[in-house]
Amino acid sequence: MTDIALAYSTEDSKSSSIRPKVDGVLLHLSAIVRRKKDQVYTDSPPPSRHIRAAPYWHFKTTIIGSDDLGLKASVDYVLWYGARGEWDTNLVVVQSSSLLDDECWAALSSMSIVYAARKARKYKGGIYGVCTDSHTWTSATGAVYPSVV
Repeated sequence: MTDIALAYSTEDSKSSSIRPKVDGVLLHLSAIVRRKKDQVYTDSPPPSRHIRAAPYWHFKTTIIGSDDLGLKASVDYVLWYGARGEWDTNLVVVQSSSLLDDECWAALSSMSIVYAARKARKYKGGIYGVCTDSHTWTSATGAVYPSVV
């Protein structure tokens, strides 16, 4: 991760450098996990049995909940580990130019949408949210988890 710090000067802590820094951190961490789980398929497509086991990121995603309630939240990153329609995710990340901005609340609203959709399908599993300005990574206040809610 020192390469990211080398590429940006201290003056690049402005909002224009947030996206590439966060991209670099999240993609680097995903690569580490895939290497450890032996889920690296550089020269050929992954075997079909491994597709659902390998986590992958969606960028700039809108999470849409129940149609009758009109629930919708935009997030910068969603970590999926299976089918989107099955709500196979447990992490949303929202970038913000300041951790005091209203943008950080988007993590909580998207976590709630995922939780409600899972609950309707009787699926149990935690959902976590993070808000970051690329320097500070803040867990959204309280994880939405069935045993807590």
